[in-house]
Amino acid sequence: MRPSQSHLLSGFMNDRITLISNMPAPYREPVFEEVARHYRDNFTVLYCKRIEKDRQWQVQIGKYSHVFLPGWSFTYYRVYLHHVHWNHGVWRALNRQDPAVVITNGFNPSHLMGFLWAIAKGRTHVAMTDGWLKSEEHLTPLHRWLRRVVFRKTSAFIGASRRSLEMFQSYGAPVDACFQSHLCGDNAAFFPHGGALADRPYDLMFSGQFIDRKMPDFFCEVARLVQQRRGTLKVLLIGDGPLRAQTLQTLSDLGIAHDCPGFLSQAELPARYASAKLFLFPTRQECWGVVVNEACAAGTPVITCDNSAVDGELVQEGVNGRVLPLEAAQWAQAALALLDDEAQWSAYSRASRETVAPYTHQNAGQGIVQALQHVSS
Repeated sequence: MRPSQSHLLSGFMNDRITLISNMPAPYREPVFEEVARHYRDNFTVLYCKRIEKDRQWQVQIGKYSHVFLPGWSFTYYRVYLHHVHWNHGVWRALNRQDPAVVITNGFNPSHLMGFLWAIAKGRTHVAMTDGWLKSEEHLTPLHRWLRRVVFRKTSAFIGASRRSLEMFQSYGAPVDACFQSHLCGDNAAFFPHGGALADRPYDLMFSGQFIDRKMPDFFCEVARLVQQRRGTLKVLLIGDGPLRAQTLQTLSDLGIAHDCPGFLSQAELPARYASAKLFLFPTRQECWGVVVNEACAAGTPVITCDNSAVDGELVQEGVNGRVLPLEAAQWAQAALALLDDEAQWSAYSRASRETVAPYTHQNAGQGIVQALQHVSS
């Protein structure tokens, strides 16, 4: 049930909410619009940057109050490419908005300043993350200490996955203060697409940045083994990155037919996903992977590993896909079994659409609203 528009945060001196985020993301903009429908102009997002340098997203900003803060940033690589933002205007922006609740979805200096502002002003802090224990296993003792400090002063916790909530709870967050706001694609755009196994021209598909962490070389090795057994193979690769040319050269050297249209807009993606029989999602480490939502919504079964929180939540072993160790021979065997068994493939395809159906922008927005209701009660 939606909160009363006249008493949205009745336990506070005002109804204003401010969320501090790194940059606009296509999978979060509709979610923030959903939150804004509950709280109107009382919900504002402060962005640290318009776009980070490793992204090519063409994002249409949602219909909600937002501000791009002045500031600077730098990057460093440790498992992930980390973007560090320092926006000197965050304190002034919070003073102007004077929110009752501050939500931070990271631990950049700008997020930490937002947390400190909330503590200094006696306001409520809510923590939000996409991360989970495995995606944060590389953290230094300082990073972990900072999380403990912040979480001790946090009133509610919003995670992108069930494993995000487990991570919060490992730091002592109360179970009843944890709420899920999952990551999702635009299911409505993908559901009309798709078809039978025989109607899909590509056998295997890769989608993501062409970087080591996404393992395009592993994709090529699986493709090699599948072609070795089948004789012919056609693959689709979507995305861009420093390893793209090397990956395509490898496929050419192996004699594997492939198409790689590069980075595509959101509108171009549904038909592409629906043209592939199987989606391979190898990764060395990942918070989630919205590409898996998109594959499932297109009815494309997924083969992945346990290095992403989609394992067991969105991709369920033996139900709508496979979750396997990062051994190319096992992935190739699983792919061959599905490509050669139309009945099993069709069952996985149907189950993929059913599993991803609740992963909507509306439900993700409701997770944030529930956290806000919790802190106002």
